[in-house]
Amino acid sequence: MLIPDAVPQSTVVIRAAEPRDLQRVIEIEQAAFGLFASSDIPVQIEDDPFTLEEVAALQSRGDLLVATDAADRAVGFAAMSTVDGHAHLMELDVDPAYGRRGIGRQLVEFVAERARAAGHSELTLTTFREVPWNRPFYASAGFVEIPVVGEELEAIVAHEEADGLEWSERCAMKREL
Repeated sequence: MLIPDAVPQSTVVIRAAEPRDLQRVIEIEQAAFGLFASSDIPVQIEDDPFTLEEVAALQSRGDLLVATDAADRAVGFAAMSTVDGHAHLMELDVDPAYGRRGIGRQLVEFVAERARAAGHSELTLTTFREVPWNRPFYASAGFVEIPVVGEELEAIVAHEEADGLEWSERCAMKREL
C-alpha cells in the first residue's frame, strides 16, 4: 500500500566534499534559500550565504559533506563544526529539484554517525521553529529543542540576530548520540 504523497527514497552517496564540489554547494544553498521566497512562510532568511572561501575552508578541514547522485554531482550538503565541545550541524541544504527523496535525512544520519564515531555525545543546530522543513523535520530525526547555553552557541545566536534573524522565530536543538 502506498502512502499518499510518499516519494521514493533516493539512492545517493554521501562523501567528503572535494574542491570540484564547492561552486555546486553555493548553488545548492542559493536554490534552497529560494524555497523561502516562494513560500508563504513569514520568515526572513539569512542574508549571509556561504562564500567560496568559506566552503573551501570547510572542505579543507573535512567539515563539508556532499550527497551525490548517480553521476557524482552534488545534490545536497551538510556543513559541520564543533560548538561548545559538541558536534554542530551548521547548515544542511538539498537542491529543491531533489527534495522529498530522503536526502536530507540521509545527510543528518551520516553527520550523526560521523559525530558519534569522533566521540561526540550530542549533535546541536539552530533552525527556524515553524518552517516545515526545519524544526519539525529535525524533531522527526530525533532532535529536541533546548535552551541556548554555552558561550559558542550564544555567539551563533548573536550572529544570527545581527544578520536580522528574529530569535523568536528560531530555536536551538540537540540530538543525543
